[in-house]
Amino acid sequence: MIKCLFAELLHLRETRPAAACPQLGLSHVAEPMLGQVVLGWVVLIEVVVGLTLALILAGRSWGHWPRRYAALVRRLVQGYGRRCPRGKDAAGNGAGPGKTPFEANNNSLTKEELKAVPFALELFRPVQNEHWNFMSFPGTDDPLDLVVYTLSCVIRYGIIFPIRLQLLLFSSSFIGLAGVVSYIKPYTQRQRLYCCSVYARSFSASMGLVATYHDKENKARSPGIAMSNHLTANDIQYIFADVDFTEPKPQGYTVTGQLHNGIIGYIIKMAARIAPIYFLDRSRPEERKNFHKNVVEAASKGEIDPVLLFPEGYCSNNTGVMQMRKAAFEEGINVYPIAIKQNAITGDSFWYEDTFLPYIFRVMTSWCISYDVYYMPKQRRHDSEDCEKFSARIQQLIADKIGVPAVPYGGSELSRAKKAFLKGR
Repeated sequence: MIKCLFAELLHLRETRPAAACPQLGLSHVAEPMLGQVVLGWVVLIEVVVGLTLALILAGRSWGHWPRRYAALVRRLVQGYGRRCPRGKDAAGNGAGPGKTPFEANNNSLTKEELKAVPFALELFRPVQNEHWNFMSFPGTDDPLDLVVYTLSCVIRYGIIFPIRLQLLLFSSSFIGLAGVVSYIKPYTQRQRLYCCSVYARSFSASMGLVATYHDKENKARSPGIAMSNHLTANDIQYIFADVDFTEPKPQGYTVTGQLHNGIIGYIIKMAARIAPIYFLDRSRPEERKNFHKNVVEAASKGEIDPVLLFPEGYCSNNTGVMQMRKAAFEEGINVYPIAIKQNAITGDSFWYEDTFLPYIFRVMTSWCISYDVYYMPKQRRHDSEDCEKFSARIQQLIADKIGVPAVPYGGSELSRAKKAFLKGR
């Protein structure tokens, strides 16, 4: 009897039409499809990450593909992205001629510092692009703009960011492991540069760097100082990513930097185990003399890699080159200028956020960071030049190379002028 009852129930279940339970039939279709989409998404991300790391560890690259990707994004932005009004913020902040609202209401700065305000407002703000690059909310009534922005978010946050996050985790783990191993066994010069190269390239990949390095025959050699304009704390990794550890006599850079806490502090401490680093603590003025003395002394000898300096002292948005600090422009020092030019249409590399984490999140969710890095011929101080004239000549060389003005103010003056302006508004 029981067997007959079970047989009847089984027969009813097998012969029940799908329409009798439409929700069950829909879930049977949707769940496998969703699973396939998720699986495809995971496989895509892991394949890209795995291939990228394999190429980096082997000393290879993706070749022209990253530049083709960046070129495609630029074409889409310039072809579809609606034109945005340019320069309104600067005009509204008093960047034009005549008296600014700050001049009329605040007398705490000197006349010379007041003149620096427009330059400060221009250099220390996010870059204003001529076209909408799909990374900000469209703010229009056109539904197509909203669709494009939504698709942009899906690609950047759903695909690009997970790939870059894994690359960032790898680079941080690698530099930490390399630092620990250095306690057990000292590295040779080639091994040291290999570790630095793998870290710098994986970190740069995590930031979405697409860089073209020009005139490599002019790369800095020891003894000497490599001097570059400055957009972000990541510029060190971006320049170091072009170091070739396979050369017969490989050379990297002797890095200079400030003491930091947090992520940057961790990276610097681990990097100091595999690369020579000169630290500067700006809160202690007495250290400045020792810092400059050590840099000049190291640059005069051929015992270590050339020193990498950012003599502007501050990051800017690449619309100008600030005056350079003169302490390192000594007589008899070989100076190798490096000019960095970014194309901010795919992503702005300038660090304008107050802290580092919001900055790297913005960079990692951008399309890419497009850089052109120009190595310029070696320069030496002329007999007729003093430190000030030599530094001004290097500033002008870099500015001319990337097609921006040489600003007649230093970073400290500009930063002070901007803070006073904002306080007096």
